[in-house]
Amino acid sequence: MDTIVARRKNLLIFFVFCLLLGGIFFWRGTGVYAAGAETTVSKATEKKIRQAVTDAYQSGRTSVDMKPFHVYNKNRNQIDTLMEEIINATPGLFYTGRQYSVVSVSTTEQIVRLDLTYLPEYMKDGVVNTRKIEKQRGQIDAAAGKALSKINSKMTDVEKALILHDYLVKTIVYNDSESRNSRLTEVGALIENKANCQGYSVTYKMLLEKAGISSKCYSSKKMNHMWNLVKIGSKWYHVDVTWDDPLNERNSKEYFGVVFHKYFLLSDKGMKEGGHNGGNSGLAKDTKYDNAFWNKVENEFCYQSGKFVYADKTGIYTRKSLTAGKAECVKKLAVQGMVQKSGSKYYILAKNQIYLFQLNNKKLKSIYKAPSGCTLLELKYSEKTLHFRYRKNGRTYTKTVKG
Repeated sequence: MDTIVARRKNLLIFFVFCLLLGGIFFWRGTGVYAAGAETTVSKATEKKIRQAVTDAYQSGRTSVDMKPFHVYNKNRNQIDTLMEEIINATPGLFYTGRQYSVVSVSTTEQIVRLDLTYLPEYMKDGVVNTRKIEKQRGQIDAAAGKALSKINSKMTDVEKALILHDYLVKTIVYNDSESRNSRLTEVGALIENKANCQGYSVTYKMLLEKAGISSKCYSSKKMNHMWNLVKIGSKWYHVDVTWDDPLNERNSKEYFGVVFHKYFLLSDKGMKEGGHNGGNSGLAKDTKYDNAFWNKVENEFCYQSGKFVYADKTGIYTRKSLTAGKAECVKKLAVQGMVQKSGSKYYILAKNQIYLFQLNNKKLKSIYKAPSGCTLLELKYSEKTLHFRYRKNGRTYTKTVKG
């Protein structure tokens, strides 16, 4: 999984050398720092630099004047970390290059300018193609709107976060092809529907922020992986959308209709127990949701008529709230998979058959029974088409049915 950590190796830092009289050059040494120079950059100064760099990218500029911030070469580690975060974990900056250069004064070692780059696909004749960026941004906003239409003001933050989590798992296919810069951004996740863990994380952060929920992108160097920290009330929790979107170990293909919730709102302790190495954020201390009922649900949660609809291996259930009250079992059935067709109609995979289930009258009708020697595996519904996989004689096949 390619993440912010992996790309640090590719985040090339160019040092600008010029003659002192002809310009400014970088000199590596102890330097003579101006009086009052900060040993570490303050949070307030970091915030100002972040805003200046973000404004520059959003305006299509290729440099940032750093003189007002009074930072020096001894602050480079902080500046580099900040730039990595801006470039790799800021929603909306899907067009930034993975390179930047630093210009500093030899005598004082003050950093006076940052030179920015943009991805080649957003450049035209050596100039930033702001028209293409704006067009792409409009497409992202439209796609994000489709995701956000799944939530409403009556939902709690937990419920909004879960519905948006499920939407991304359901619509994105994991892809880490290095030939696709878009895999790292909302472009890959929301428009092309192919992304790696960074693309999942940045996009989830964007959707949560649009829903009024605070989130951070969090990475582990040990795992070479990125996921999210999500703030519910006053407490932080881990959410790993990527790991809740499993790939088939046999063929590395996505599972149709499978949505895990094993890594939704976990504590630091829960993440460690779940196999994450380097997930000790120091923020996610609350274990309230580590053993929540949704951990065992392996299909999406749907929202209909003021209730959440889901299924597990014991039946089909509804809940008025995901964090309070009890579930109502509307149909006892060993459900292997469930996807919403439309309204109150759902396709159900159980007993090696596919059923059409109508929630309003609780009727279950078999519409497809696996032939002898075949085992139904999984199903999904998209663009008015039912897709399902089955295994026969050790091989896996895919079948589609319109309607």
